[in-house]
Amino acid sequence: MDAVARGVSVRLPEPGTVYRAFVDMSGGSSDDAVLALAHEDADGRAVLDRIVDQGQSPPFDPSKAVTRFVSVLREYGISSVTGDRYAGETFRSQFEDAGINYRIAKTPKSGLYESLEPKLNGHRVVLLDVPECEQQLLGLVWRGGKIDHQGGEHDDYANAAAGVVAVLADASAYVEQGLLEMGGDPDEDPVIEQWIQESVDEELEAQRGHRQGD
Repeated sequence: MDAVARGVSVRLPEPGTVYRAFVDMSGGSSDDAVLALAHEDADGRAVLDRIVDQGQSPPFDPSKAVTRFVSVLREYGISSVTGDRYAGETFRSQFEDAGINYRIAKTPKSGLYESLEPKLNGHRVVLLDVPECEQQLLGLVWRGGKIDHQGGEHDDYANAAAGVVAVLADASAYVEQGLLEMGGDPDEDPVIEQWIQESVDEELEAQRGHRQGD
């Protein structure tokens, strides 16, 4: 609850910011489909910027949810989204047909929740003031050795939020691994510092090109 930025339900896109995305898709019968966007701030915290569902109460057409999400992704200059293998290749192909690369999540949702817990306790996550997300996170329990929602409840918002935090952590780990391979401290080595800046610049240039392509 301390991680929630009270009164902030959405953060508009800011120039120069690299955003990541995670989507929890649904077949449209009972569960929501939810997209979460986030960025890493100067202090290394995962900051949620947007969390949005399909826009219509279930039942709904999941194809229209993809269209809605693609529009949001383009608004933030995002050209790829991470999600699970739900419904095989169906949603993956729909996103990619719209020009959005769909990456398969490497971690199941229980693992996403486990990795989120220490980040929340360490004040390394800033959540949006979205009641559905907060309630679902608070309602998670251990079931059969895994973290999941209680029977009859849902965790679509929670899963999307935990997923995008994990995506940000993976991106940071990629940069850190690059530093380890190069050796040295970015605060003391101008070459490594330049390498980091070039990596960020490449990501921003790709996002600008994606916006122009729209």
